[in-house]
Amino acid sequence: MGGKESRMSDLISRQALCEYALNQKDKSITPNEIMRFPSAEPQWTPCSKRMPEKMGLYLVTLEYKEHGKGVTTLWYHGEQIGWDLRVADVVIAWMPLPAAYEKEKN
Repeated sequence: MGGKESRMSDLISRQALCEYALNQKDKSITPNEIMRFPSAEPQWTPCSKRMPEKMGLYLVTLEYKEHGKGVTTLWYHGEQIGWDLRVADVVIAWMPLPAAYEKEKN
């Protein structure tokens, strides 16, 4: 999903939360508070802004000198070692992986 579509999806989700808040008898949360919540959609984080706080597997955008850009998963070893780069020239952005698929319980 591109940036514009992702933003639209996030706004629709927030609108649904606002409508839910307005229809509840318990007014402990307001629509304005909902709009300040962080986005529910994972977002790309440029490596130039910051690196992950924890070691682990991440979804990354790679930049190759000869082949352009690509998306894959890579292991981040922390600040001292960095990314496990064996196939690309540089990691330009990253995001956490989504939760693993779980079959719906009926």
